[in-house]
Amino acid sequence: MSTYQFGKLAIDPKTNPAVLDTLTWDEDTVTRDIQAKRMTIDEHADASYHGAEYRVGSFDDAQKVIIAVGEAESPFPDAPILTEGAGAKVGRRVYPMTDANLHAYVTKIHPRKGPRALGAVPRLGIGVRQSTTMWPGIWKAMNRGDFSANAIQNSVRELHILERLKEGKPPRVNHLFSFGAVQEGHAGSTFEGLWTAGVASALSSEYYPRYGADADHLQVKRGPEGIERTKEFIRASRYYTFYTLDVSDILDYEALTLFSAGEALSLLEETIPDVNLRKDILFYHRQRKVIGKQVYDFDEATIARLVGKYWKALDAVEELDKYIQELKGGEAFDLELSIDENPPEVTTFESITMNGELLFLMEEINRRGIGVTHIAPNFGVEKCTDYRGTDGLEGLGRRVAEQSLMASEYGFMLDCHSGDDLSRKTRQVIGKAAKGRIHYKVSPSLQVLYAQVLSQVDPEKFLLWWQETYELARESARGGSSVAQDALFRYKQFENPEPSADHFFFQEYNFAAVGRRDANGQFVNRERFYDVSDEFQQLLTQRLEAHLCSWAADLFDH
Repeated sequence: MSTYQFGKLAIDPKTNPAVLDTLTWDEDTVTRDIQAKRMTIDEHADASYHGAEYRVGSFDDAQKVIIAVGEAESPFPDAPILTEGAGAKVGRRVYPMTDANLHAYVTKIHPRKGPRALGAVPRLGIGVRQSTTMWPGIWKAMNRGDFSANAIQNSVRELHILERLKEGKPPRVNHLFSFGAVQEGHAGSTFEGLWTAGVASALSSEYYPRYGADADHLQVKRGPEGIERTKEFIRASRYYTFYTLDVSDILDYEALTLFSAGEALSLLEETIPDVNLRKDILFYHRQRKVIGKQVYDFDEATIARLVGKYWKALDAVEELDKYIQELKGGEAFDLELSIDENPPEVTTFESITMNGELLFLMEEINRRGIGVTHIAPNFGVEKCTDYRGTDGLEGLGRRVAEQSLMASEYGFMLDCHSGDDLSRKTRQVIGKAAKGRIHYKVSPSLQVLYAQVLSQVDPEKFLLWWQETYELARESARGGSSVAQDALFRYKQFENPEPSADHFFFQEYNFAAVGRRDANGQFVNRERFYDVSDEFQQLLTQRLEAHLCSWAADLFDH
């Protein structure tokens, strides 16, 4: 293994994929390998553009380059590292596979292999916490099951910003309901690195997947950082095709509890001081609407309560939509408004999204002309448990069916997050209720699947992971996490329990060990999760393919 220094970060990029924004990190070695004919051509990445031929070269140390053969104006922003010939007789130019060059390749030269804004297309959202080990199975599953997916997807909880890693800055902390504090970047990957590694994987795949890249749960937080922090994440994910704006933290949940019409209208005046704008808003939202067999006729107090809850969040989404448009310079993207989670002081079932709320949001998004394409309402889905609402699966199905119909009438796609924790029966209820028209996000279960395969192929390596996870769960339980306390209570009910990836505490807390960093900002464990055998990779790919195809059938075959 070779260790390279990137600012304060020392890694071997081969066993730390999805970190760097380039797959060409040692140009001297690449040049020597090319001259010594130690390069393999990826046969599935070939393309032709403006009279030149393009292909991708790979090397034993996991580096990749882009090769142009023939005379043509370069479409790449970053200069070649090797040029053979001169002037009109240039025979071959070798370009580094930076994120900027790769973006040019899959938008101009070979767009069928690149991520796309898919719009209102049913799909899976596949969180890839183990990045390069997961994509072979994902591409196979998408081909076999003939479904679309955001196959590059992770959130601010899972990803770093590359520059912060290079500077050695400690991870910031988020609060996850019932879990407690969760550090950012627990997968060890970066926004920039995940996109680069994922697109390179698709480019070299034998398939032509219909896929997008989702910068998931870009939180808009309270306080002075607020939107500026979200913009930092957006800049890091500038080449993604899907942006999930999580505004749950800045919603005014108490606004809907105002029983007095007078109180509600006072809140409206406070939220929208401009009297003419207030009149316009009231007139616009008082128009009677009929969707299916349901009539919606809001009075002024109801509109005032909805404005009170959502106005600040809609302002933020409007500003961020414009920011993304400017950053992407006309390139298409999907935009999700996510209100499915809740801050610590609000429970899931206190904040379920009612039909009237969803209607108000869609109407107001259209009135403002915000480019939102997807909305993730709070269906009552919680992390770490199957659906447990008092209305049962019948009530859940009815709510999904009604809101899916509303969304389709307005041209939006509904999203369901935290889908890993729902049983197959619940998943099928959602798929049937939505008539297959749903964007369904998963992530943790795929890392559990990785652990199950690891325990079978390399039990010693798995045991180290299991033991570290057990200690983390105990620490979280002492800190007051209800999830950790419940998970450890379940574990202690076993007689002489053997280490297993199926233990509840492991399934919920295994993530933290993977990208853990020491006091100097260096990864402690990450390399061992990517130093895997061919036997492991083959079995993981096989299991993942079957797993994802089963989920797609449950959700979309309606």
